[in-house]
Amino acid sequence: MWERLKAAESVEFAPFLKYTEIDQWRERTLRWFEDGKREPKITPRYLTDTVI
Repeated sequence: MWERLKAAESVEFAPFLKYTEIDQWRERTLRWFEDGKREPKITPRYLTDTVI
């Protein structure tokens, strides 16, 4: 998942966000989880047809 986020291209979401703002969020998110103490250590759960 992190590799995909790292490789993702930032695109503008006009008129709400510039591509630079999206790129800054992406970089901040990647840096946040570089610190192992911030890793939530939980398994993500997703809504699926079976769950619903």
